[in-house]
Amino acid sequence: METVVWAHRGSSFIAPENTLESFDLAAKQNADGIELDIHLTSDGQLAVFHDETLERTTNGTGLVEGCTMSQLKQLDAGVLRPKYAGAKIPTLPEVLDFMQGTSLRLNIEIKEEKLPDPALVKLLAKSIRDFDLVERTMYCSFNHYSLMGLRTVMPDACIGLLYHGGLVKPWIYAQSIGADCLHPFFRFGLINGQVKNAHKAGLKVNVWTVDEPDDMRWVYEQGADGIITNKPDIALQLR
Repeated sequence: METVVWAHRGSSFIAPENTLESFDLAAKQNADGIELDIHLTSDGQLAVFHDETLERTTNGTGLVEGCTMSQLKQLDAGVLRPKYAGAKIPTLPEVLDFMQGTSLRLNIEIKEEKLPDPALVKLLAKSIRDFDLVERTMYCSFNHYSLMGLRTVMPDACIGLLYHGGLVKPWIYAQSIGADCLHPFFRFGLINGQVKNAHKAGLKVNVWTVDEPDDMRWVYEQGADGIITNKPDIALQLR
């Protein structure tokens, strides 16, 4: 088995995270897939963006979910990467359209820090089906209720449980709710035979976020199914 290299928010060590520029660079670097984050905007569209607020990566302020998509499109999403000044926050359909010309796989993180909104998963499922990307897409979230909500509209969705802490026997919990994958922070997800036990339980393990060469080597040695990294080019060289 060859570990899948996922470009975390695209090739985000070089290009602005969660932008078409970052995803395009990941494709040119031959990443196996891209990871991205989605929020539901105030006018009911899916914006590709990580943080709850705009300040860190754009010239805007306030909550992402408090803006319309049109308002988000007016912002510069390239402020942390001057070479890419003027980059825009994409909609999910824009990214899905970009993927049509690639062989990339897609890992979508649902960003909901509250009770899940049924409108988000309905729109997400429709978007993936409209672009015929069901077989190339997986879904993850720290809010596992969001993933259960997705399952109500996409029963066969491949879902991964994001978590940070050192959970004991997480594969048992994952099996109990019908998850397909574990998505732990790599320092916890590789200890104490976690990968081997997850595999015995029929689960895949995709670890995040791994940017140092020695850590990448450790991921490969432990047999993780996927490595999520801001530096897909380095991860591919080491693989």
